[in-house]
Amino acid sequence: MPSQEEQELLARIGQLAGKINLHKAQQAGVQSVPSSQASYNRHNTHRHGAFPHKHRVQPYPSTRGGPTGFRHRSLVVNKDGTQIPPSDSSSPAEGSDLTTSSGAWISKNTRGQRSLINSAVYDKNNEAHVKAIEASRQQKIRQQDAREQQQLANHFQRYSGNASAPHTPTNPTAAGNHEIEIQGIRFRVANGGSKLIKVSGDLHPVNATPKVAFVGSVKFHRSKTGNLYRDGVLKAQRVSSGALVCRSFGMYGYCDKGDKCEERHVFECPDFSNTGKCKTRGCKLLHRERASVLRKRADGDEMEDLSSDDEPVDSDDVDSDEVEEFITDGAGDDTDFKVQKDFISF
Repeated sequence: MPSQEEQELLARIGQLAGKINLHKAQQAGVQSVPSSQASYNRHNTHRHGAFPHKHRVQPYPSTRGGPTGFRHRSLVVNKDGTQIPPSDSSSPAEGSDLTTSSGAWISKNTRGQRSLINSAVYDKNNEAHVKAIEASRQQKIRQQDAREQQQLANHFQRYSGNASAPHTPTNPTAAGNHEIEIQGIRFRVANGGSKLIKVSGDLHPVNATPKVAFVGSVKFHRSKTGNLYRDGVLKAQRVSSGALVCRSFGMYGYCDKGDKCEERHVFECPDFSNTGKCKTRGCKLLHRERASVLRKRADGDEMEDLSSDDEPVDSDDVDSDEVEEFITDGAGDDTDFKVQKDFISF
């Protein structure tokens, strides 16, 4: 039987352990239930024998002693990214792969719920998602290009040599190229139907060419030189009135706007392509000298290319220089438009 000194020592140890547990619970935001209250509820239920359930021990402390903190036993993260272990454990659980690095986890919102995923897994999934979106966009461009080519081929095969064909009479030249007439203006078919060039010696002004024309149900747009370019080529090149390179796509290979973006999606330095200057030291992106940019830089835009900008045109007309660069460089690795191997030439 333990002596009186041992009993006093055990009592002091128990009292000290209770204070330690209370201090740890207060740090975790949980107010513990006093042992005397629990003992009172446990040993005095016989006074109300008809209603014993009214005095059962509560799983959470009452609010009599003040406001109760929020109870969260799974994970507590500070703003600086460090992890605080639960109140009833002095160390993280075994097998846990949580790290204290602020950049190791990424918060993601998906369909009404929020989750934490590893940054490496997120980057891998995001890269695959970007590639899938770009592949889908490329497929749509190829499908539209093939469809327009087939429509033009059927149109020229049907009305070749027939001057009485409706809307766009055609006749083959000695070299095998086709010429068509649109609103009294004759055009020569070039680049396999991607471009309609005004025949040499034509005296019609640039604004006499219709802004939009249809040849065999294929849509063409007017350029600043008065020529016509196929709609599928313009969509593939992502030409806008300024014909700028999309900075987001050029720098990161991804654009949030997707198909709705009106800038060109090419893998080259957007600063150099748009302004002719790159201020990034050691830039690894492709730097291409473009005629349109060189034209704007020369003599403060005073000596511009007379073949494309000396005639009255609208601001929304196609820039012929940039489209020509795109068509001639279509077989390059840095463009998003490829010339089809099964191209039907006229």
